[in-house]
Amino acid sequence: MNIHIDHPPAEVLDQIRRHVDEVQAAEDSTRDTDRDAAFEQWCIVELFGRQRFAGRVREVTLAGAGMWRLDVPAIGDAPAVTQFINPTAVYRLTPTTEAIARAMATRDRPEPVQRFELPAAPPDRHAEAADADGNPDPWREDDEEDPS
Repeated sequence: MNIHIDHPPAEVLDQIRRHVDEVQAAEDSTRDTDRDAAFEQWCIVELFGRQRFAGRVREVTLAGAGMWRLDVPAIGDAPAVTQFINPTAVYRLTPTTEAIARAMATRDRPEPVQRFELPAAPPDRHAEAADADGNPDPWREDDEEDPS
């Protein structure tokens, strides 16, 4: 019985070798001998609640507490997004390369913060019940029917 195994093309092997070299470089960059240096690295951040994001992570202090700042890069039409994460909410933090983080950011992106707007307030039904100076009529009852 003959078994024939197809070997991947040379360019695929080269791509795999480059990827392994990038991952090894990322691992080497996390072996920091200076324990007092602030953390700053391209990472994949996995939060409790099954959320996963990739970007540049660094340690910051916000309102006196240690936080991580995640900067997800702009990709195409998607704007850059910055989020502050409490480290206790992180399930896993995986250092990686910038290229891998950017590739992941194309599909796993946090929603940018949007301005919250309340609906317009209803018109004041007592606006007409005022004197010539604009002072409200103190004798008008709330349950009084509006004559107009």
